[in-house]
Amino acid sequence: MGLGAVLRDPARHAFSVNQNILRNSQRVWVFWANAGIASRGGKVKEVLRVGVDITARKQRLEALAQELRGIGQLLEGRAWVQRKKLKEITKRINEISYELERPWEESKSGVYESVAPPER
Repeated sequence: MGLGAVLRDPARHAFSVNQNILRNSQRVWVFWANAGIASRGGKVKEVLRVGVDITARKQRLEALAQELRGIGQLLEGRAWVQRKKLKEITKRINEISYELERPWEESKSGVYESVAPPER
């Protein structure tokens, strides 16, 4: 985005973020706020640009993003374990469901017991 674009439409270019190179060749990220200064006729004649170095913030955000990616990979690994456990639990639920479909009757102790022999 050049200064001409800001002069033509300051509202469209009110804010931007880009990487800049300092005189010492260091790269920095800068948040820019641009405001058009109008002449008496209402035409933008100047642009006030204020830049804030956000390099440290951008680096922190990238470090957090990297950490989140690592957590995501860890959780994906845990999800595999959980899926395996879920298959085992599902198998057991199916076994229990089968047992529940068999005839039951109350025993002398008041506990219901299956009266049908298990079919396997």
